[in-house]
Parts: sequence; C-alpha cells; structure tokens
Amino acid sequence: MINKIRLFFRKMKSYCDAKVKKNRFIFRGCITLGLGVLSVSPAFVFALNSLAHCTNDTKTYLYNQLSDTSTSIRLDNMSITDQCGSDLVNYLEQGNKPVEKLSLKNNTLGESFAHALAKLFKQDTCKLTAIDLSYNHFDLKAMKVLFQAISHAKKMNSFDLEGNTLGVLTQAAFNGLMAHFITLSHFNIAYNAIYSKLIEDLLAVFPDMQ
Repeated sequence: MINKIRLFFRKMKSYCDAKVKKNRFIFRGCITLGLGVLSVSPAFVFALNSLAHCTNDTKTYLYNQLSDTSTSIRLDNMSITDQCGSDLVNYLEQGNKPVEKLSLKNNTLGESFAHALAKLFKQDTCKLTAIDLSYNHFDLKAMKVLFQAISHAKKMNSFDLEGNTLGVLTQAAFNGLMAHFITLSHFNIAYNAIYSKLIEDLLAVFPDMQ
C-alpha cells in the first residue's frame, strides 16, 4: 500500500514538473505533499487500507483522532454501519492504540456490530472504560449479546445505550440481564420503551442514570 502511494505522488510530481513548472507556488505545493506521504504513519495506513466499509469522511475523522495522543475515539453522527463499525473493532483488537473511551452515538449500528464488539470485550487488548452507543439500532437480541459479554471487559465502568429499541422485558429477563452490569458505575438505557416497573428498578440500582 505504501509503495502504491509513493508511486502515485511521484507521478504527480512529474506532472507538476511538466505542467506547472512556471508556477512556483503550485510546484512547491506538489513537492511538499509528495514528500509528506513518504513518511506516512501506521495510523494513516490503517485508515486507508482497513476501513473498507467506511465513508471517506469517517476515515478522515478517525485518522485525525488516531494521530494525536488522546485515548478517546468519537465518531458520532457519521452514519456508521455494522460493517464499518466492525472494521473499527478489528483495529481496536490489534491494540495499536490504547482506546479507553469510544463514542458512536446516532449511527446505524445493530446486531452484527454487537457481535464484533462482544468479541473485543473478551480480548486482553481491550482497554475500554466507557462506551456510548446511544441512538443506534440495537434491539433486544443485539443487546443480549452485549450484556452477556460486558462482564469480560474488566475495565469498563460506563455503558450508554439510550434511545435504542430494547423493548418490553419481563421482570425475570430484566434480573438476568442486570446481573452482568453489577461492576458498572454508569449504565443508561433510557428512552428504550422499557416496562415502567423496570425503569424504577434501574433508578434504584443506578441513581445517576439520566
């Protein structure tokens, strides 16, 4: 991949030499751009090569965040699909960057992404302490996948699933799901059309739930 990028910019430099030689500003701009890519970072290679199912906007936002020293990734309101989300999870599994906080609010993530994320929770490379999946497309089936895997994420203390489609639960089902969240200090599943009695139980367990 790197060699292809270098070849492209060498060709671009040749074009600049031939077509805009009289314009020093454009010529220098082409040279600077070409030399910059020769020292491309691993994060940039990932963004170009691994996010096959993501839009260019998503790749750009992610690259900018991978390039700094922050331990957070925020990709809210990006229309991220299950496939793109799975690409991101695959990167996190490699442990190339210690990501502690992940925010993917208001996208189109659902069951397939839930399975990928559940797999990440079970990896030693998972450093996540907080994840926000508010206003996606997680139904009861997808949430059960997440609920059953959350106990493996030893450092997780905040989990937000507001505005999804959990639906109505029986008291027994609720108690079974809640058993996986006893280590969390913040857990939010508001605006999920959950049975009202269960909301009262949630507030009793998590007083800070919004």
